[in-house]
Amino acid sequence: MMITKTMRKPLRLKNPSRKTIVVEFSNGTYVGEFNDNKLPVPHGLGKKTYKSGDVYYGQWHEGKESGLGGVTSPGGKRKARFGLWKEGEFQFGVKYTNAM
Repeated sequence: MMITKTMRKPLRLKNPSRKTIVVEFSNGTYVGEFNDNKLPVPHGLGKKTYKSGDVYYGQWHEGKESGLGGVTSPGGKRKARFGLWKEGEFQFGVKYTNAM
């Protein structure tokens, strides 16, 4: 994991006074809020772009997708899931799969 930079307000955040960070993990890049006590653990509102091209944008809790959010595939061609997430797992909401 490598922290590339910290910045303020790169996204539209619920709490614009919180710092945001850009972190490169082995499986992708995260841009968003973080837990001040556990840098660089994603916590708050953020976006992660995975090496596969999938993008998750939404709420994070202690490094896992938790709360409202959605994931899409590159170009939206394979899959999309929007709804409630808990500890990195999709719980319920809308799922879309393109069989092409």
